[in-house]
Amino acid sequence: MSLFLSGLPLWIAAILLVVFPTIAAMCGPVLMHRRIGFERLASNNDIAGIKFATVGGIYGVLLAFAVVVVWRKFSDAETAVLQEAGASATLYRLASGPRPKRSRHGRPWATTLGLRLIGSGR
Repeated sequence: MSLFLSGLPLWIAAILLVVFPTIAAMCGPVLMHRRIGFERLASNNDIAGIKFATVGGIYGVLLAFAVVVVWRKFSDAETAVLQEAGASATLYRLASGPRPKRSRHGRPWATTLGLRLIGSGR
């Protein structure tokens, strides 16, 4: 089934997965009320209320667990991104090579001490 859906264009898959189930969910209760009748359905309201409250409570707890797990994964991903950004910034700075040390006057140490760069012949 998933291979069938993945081979379809997006608009057809959206119609099959969103539009048709929505129409069925909206028309189902209307058709059931016409067929069965309000009096017969009203006798089940008390039991249905308890069932809906139980299912709603369980759904709320499971949804809270899912939110906590997703939030933790997001925090882990954020930490990983910060570490990778720091590592790439360090690599960028190190790629140009070491910088010469500077004195208090803002000049490199070799110039301050009167030394010439290596390879200048002196």
